[in-house]
Formats: sequence, C-alpha cells, structure tokens
Amino acid sequence: MNKVFPRYAEKSLEDFQIIDPSHEEALQTAKDYMLRLPECRVKGIGLTILGPAGVGKTFLASMIMKCAKEEGDSIECIEASTYIEMHQQRMILDGEDELEVHQHIRRIQRVKLLLLDDIGREHVGDSGWANTIIFNTLRFRYNRCLPFLVTANLSLDGLTDRYSQGLTSILHEVTEFIVIEGEDARCRKDS
Repeated sequence: MNKVFPRYAEKSLEDFQIIDPSHEEALQTAKDYMLRLPECRVKGIGLTILGPAGVGKTFLASMIMKCAKEEGDSIECIEASTYIEMHQQRMILDGEDELEVHQHIRRIQRVKLLLLDDIGREHVGDSGWANTIIFNTLRFRYNRCLPFLVTANLSLDGLTDRYSQGLTSILHEVTEFIVIEGEDARCRKDS
C-alpha cells in the first residue's frame, strides 16, 4: 500500500482536536516522535497508542506515518483484523493468488515503518492463532530493529491478558506509550 489510510491523507496535526487534557500530551509526544524519526528508525523505536474508541489514536498514528512517507520511508498502515484475514486467505488460496498474498504479507513485515491499527479487535478463537500472528509479526520486527506503531482500545493489562507478557515486554522495550483519554469524538455532538 505504502500510503496512509485515505481518511487521514488530507489531514495534518493541526486538525487534531484537543478535547481532553491527555490530548495535549499525546499530540506533543507524536510531534516529538516525528522530530526524532531518523533516530527512532535506526534504533527500532516505535509507539504504542492506547485509549478508548474515537479519541484520536489512529489519527495521530497516521500523521506519523505521513511524516515517515514524506521522509522517503516505505510504510504500511493496516488494521490488525485485515492483516489476520490476509493470513487466512493465504491458507485457502493456491497458485499465483497464494504467492501474491504471501508476498504482500512479507512486504508488510519488512517495511521501514508499520502501523498495526486496532490490535485486540481481531477475532479470538480457541486456538489463539490470531494472537500468535500478531505476536510473531511484532517479534519479527523487534528482532530486526524495525519500528512499528500499534494502536489499541485495550489497556496495557488488557494487552497482556489478550496476547501475553512476551508481547507487552516487547512493547515496553521498543515503544513509547501514549495513553489518550476522553470521550468518543465521533459520537460527540457540538452545540
């Protein structure tokens, strides 16, 4: 894909709405990260953005991805559930179709900066297969010092419960945390 989600393509940080005091800190952290992007890229440092639905997690992550793209990085913005569906497709396809999906997955794993949006929303099955895909992808990037951004509606404890202590350990080591509070801006009605 190598572009941000279309909803955010024409947006900028100036469009980010400050509704809650945590938004100011989140915005500043995102700006600081963008300034340090070359250093973060070398060290494999990313961001984990947590908070309830509609508080601007994907917005801020998309602005960072736009910045990386403008600096010439290969990027991928993908929802965790879509990424899991790609893995499922690969298992049921054959021939050229399977090869094409496999190559797309490999490219996603290896881009300079990956946004894995809304982790924790993908289907939870008894096998834990989807959780393993998410963990393995982030571990792959961790081991190769490839930075990533993740967004989630889950708390840090919720991520640990959902995925494992191993995943949250990786997040602690190679991502900075942004926690955004407040009400869902998509549902908010201005007077």
